[in-house]
Amino acid sequence: MPVLIASPETVYNLRNSESCMRSLIERRIASLITIGKVRCLFPFRQLHLFGRSKLKASVQSFLKDCELQFASVQQVLREVQSAQRVLEAKKAEVMLSKHRGAKEARSSIDKQNGALRRCTLMLMLQKSAISIPVWVSISNDCAPPLCGAVPAAPDYVCKVGDLCVAKVKNDDYWILAEVGVLSWLELRVICLQVKAYYSAQAKYNVEDIDEEQKERHILGRKKIIPLPVFRAHPALNPEALFEVNSIVLALYPQTTCFYRGIVQRRPPGPLDSYLIAFEDSSYPSGFSPPLTVPQRYVVSP
Repeated sequence: MPVLIASPETVYNLRNSESCMRSLIERRIASLITIGKVRCLFPFRQLHLFGRSKLKASVQSFLKDCELQFASVQQVLREVQSAQRVLEAKKAEVMLSKHRGAKEARSSIDKQNGALRRCTLMLMLQKSAISIPVWVSISNDCAPPLCGAVPAAPDYVCKVGDLCVAKVKNDDYWILAEVGVLSWLELRVICLQVKAYYSAQAKYNVEDIDEEQKERHILGRKKIIPLPVFRAHPALNPEALFEVNSIVLALYPQTTCFYRGIVQRRPPGPLDSYLIAFEDSSYPSGFSPPLTVPQRYVVSP
């Protein structure tokens, strides 16, 4: 079934509407500041003689305009996310077709192209990490599922094209094993892209996101962990972030593998990353030096 997204005209109109609403709110703020300055010149009992009703009406209008702008921004974000899903699906198909065509050649040029594809994949993962929106609620609601550290609802079903963390079922075959020797304490987990979901058997058909592998697996729901779709704001929703010293699964930088680690530092801001110390027996402490990992790629094991 084709995915319907907003036309460029619709997105343009939404953007203009949001811009006009922002200008209106700025005028409301200027009006409130003016009223506040005048209020300082009068005692409280005399305020009604000048503009108590005007102040109340201005505040109510300001709050209503803020709610309208918030709804407008949320609508724009939904349209952008819908467009991103379609673009990511098209990019995945193009990359897959190129990979199939390149499998016939095994020269040094192919090795260079493979390195280039690897670099492109890492850039795509970085872009995906910063493209998810920050969750903001105008009524101070709790963070929803799949916002930061908040897990998915028990009945949540991943959509086709979603990124997730999936534990490989077959112990005799390891995806991206060249990353390093895995100890028996480490989970064999890879970053996968969901291709289909079989509701009758509660199974997912998943495909390794690494173009060099492109292995498909049929896995149960317990083997799948959806990635966050919202970033948590540390100041607004600190409860939606992992606490320091929490054990997590995190994407090891420059790979598509998830490993167990411990949170050394929470993100200071909504655009910042975690500091994760990964389990590594080659270090005396049993953990590697802390590495930065975006919110999108840190999940609960």
